[in-house]
Amino acid sequence: MTGRAVPTLASGDLVLRPWSAADAPAVLRLADDPAARAWSASLRPVHTPEQARAWLAGRVGADRVHWAVSDSATGEVVGRVGLHRIDDEQRDAEIGYGVLAGRRRTGVARGAVGAALGHAFGGLGLARVSLRHAVGNQASCAVARACGFTLEGVERRRLIRPRARAARCRQAGRDRGHFFCSPLSR
Repeated sequence: MTGRAVPTLASGDLVLRPWSAADAPAVLRLADDPAARAWSASLRPVHTPEQARAWLAGRVGADRVHWAVSDSATGEVVGRVGLHRIDDEQRDAEIGYGVLAGRRRTGVARGAVGAALGHAFGGLGLARVSLRHAVGNQASCAVARACGFTLEGVERRRLIRPRARAARCRQAGRDRGHFFCSPLSR
């Protein structure tokens, strides 16, 4: 399957860039975190370099645009953000993101989500981006609010987690006309 073009984007002290095969160790660092495993179904099975390479291969597709989020000064991968389930006819997509444990609460998620939304509404011409996150994931809820997503409801039994009951999931959306992402605060 052919993937969409993934542009390099800048957002403050962050650079969003296409993933490369050399990023497998960074993917392992992102996945080797209890919070990432709890909230990210795609990272749960990533434990080995081979699985990290498979995860990277899964970020490429005609219906997705995924970025490695790196520190502009060091080049270190500090997070990830992606638009997936892109539907050109309906002009919508879903967004997902995650941040390296040591860089949480520093504005990385807001900066990355803001840049990805700019590309979604500008470069891709989408009219809507939606977001789903577990009700218990308060950090993701805060990012969604800061980036202007509107809570649209709660889906019951939406997220399945290992050795746990199915979790409730918040559904939120952002329309093109309501583009806003709060400034980063340090």
